[in-house]
Amino acid sequence: MNATFNAGAMEFEGKFLVFARVEGADRKSFLAVAESPNGVDNFRFWDYPILMPETGDPDTNVYDIRVVRHEDGWIYGLFCTERKDPQVPLWDTSAAVAQCGIARTKDLKNWERLPDLRTKSPQQRNVVLHPNLWMGSTRCTHGPRMNSFRREKAEELAGDSARRW
Repeated sequence: MNATFNAGAMEFEGKFLVFARVEGADRKSFLAVAESPNGVDNFRFWDYPILMPETGDPDTNVYDIRVVRHEDGWIYGLFCTERKDPQVPLWDTSAAVAQCGIARTKDLKNWERLPDLRTKSPQQRNVVLHPNLWMGSTRCTHGPRMNSFRREKAEELAGDSARRW
């Protein structure tokens, strides 16, 4: 392992869990869970990482998961999924397209992958799911649209903060 960072957190069955991005020596990441009895200290990683299923378009990297227990009974994980950028030559592995991947689980061990969040942006990875239904549908909020990992002008972002999915 190279590093751990950007953890999401939640309470589950009386324990406090952090969902960490664990970066390998190859700079690719995986998702791991560390558990504490009190949320302050004595965190211990589970024996195995999260085995995140893929969609039909395989991930090259996943990281920065945020978890929420939703009123529909599921626990959702929203995370960054990177894929090879089709706009660059095949030999160029430095460019990626980042989207918000979505998965759900009841037990935090068996995950069901759902379709990625679709927005107007070709790059979208900073998303939070609200734990309650709003006007009968699930809502998520995402941050600024991103193009090639660069922030666009603020005036171009107005009105683009909540999406149905």
